[in-house]
Amino acid sequence: ATRKKLSLFCQVAPQNVISLHDVSNLYRVPMLLADQEVGRIICEQLLLPSHNVAPALSIGSSDAYQEVPTPIPSQRLGDWSVLADRTDSGTQGITIAVVGKYTGNVDAYTSVVKALQHAAMEANLRLTLEWVDSVFLEANAQQLDAKKHEVAWATLRAAQGVLVPGGFGTRGIEGKVATAAYCRQSQVPYLGICVGLQTAVIDFARNVMGWEGANSTEFDEATPHPVVEFLPEGSTTIMGGTM
Repeated sequence: ATRKKLSLFCQVAPQNVISLHDVSNLYRVPMLLADQEVGRIICEQLLLPSHNVAPALSIGSSDAYQEVPTPIPSQRLGDWSVLADRTDSGTQGITIAVVGKYTGNVDAYTSVVKALQHAAMEANLRLTLEWVDSVFLEANAQQLDAKKHEVAWATLRAAQGVLVPGGFGTRGIEGKVATAAYCRQSQVPYLGICVGLQTAVIDFARNVMGWEGANSTEFDEATPHPVVEFLPEGSTTIMGGTM
């Protein structure tokens, strides 16, 4: 009934109305579309070769297209089925805290999120990500907003692993250094990427080597112990195309 109603108001044939309801995870979407033969429908509407025909693989062939054996199209979704099942079948949960400065827009860390999700799939784990703004981990944050400072540290301490991704500028840097120090002292797994690795080096230099004031020249040009040298071709004001 719903398909017929949509067909009536959208001027689309009922058999071409596709149902894409909520599924348990993203990897089930291609299988849902395949079950409704979306590929065949698109080919028919665009007057393309049928679904069991694909572009020729051999270069220089006289035929523009070649037949693909019938079982192949359905087999192509086999890997998706495995991914979808593994995403749903994780038996043990794991919580990873991502400590950054752009947590108000987590799309900034899309590649990091996907990498963690794929790693969890491979390890058969159910991943929970907790976002922590490094600004509220800094010592002076207690005076600025005591509640957010408390919540940030509680979230960090509850995590089973910590990832500190890249970023620009000095804001929140000391919070990342504090994160590295906490993980080192508490033996919590820590992965630092770009700035995250720099702040781990800064923590080690200050608190293990005893080099007071150690820093990166990106954040403090006058540091007495420049343990990280800012790239000479870099810029602290022009950010585009510098990764």
